Amino acid sequence: AEYMGYALPPAVVALFARPECDSLDASTADAWFVVRAVRDFVADPDGGAGALPHSGALPDMVASPQRYISLANVYKARSNRDLELVHARVCELLAAAGRDSGGITR
Repeated sequence: AEYMGYALPPAVVALFARPECDSLDASTADAWFVVRAVRDFVADPDGGAGALPHSGALPDMVASPQRYISLANVYKARSNRDLELVHARVCELLAAAGRDSGGITR
């Protein structure tokens, strides 16, 4: 079977291209700080490397209970890591805009 490369959904690409994503200031709505942080995460080779943050959801599969639990732990760890990276970026962006860096919680 041939592997099909991952592509961001067109709606996400369009959202990332919105001017609101680039012009963050103290009056910008919280959602744009999150969108920008996710965009930066996707662009970061040490972050998403072209992919959105991992949801932690495990796909349907047939596996032994031990393997399923082990894989679920890997997925959960990746999801937590991605969330921490995005949240840290949100805090940086808020601070750069002169807002309280703890103003948006996880």
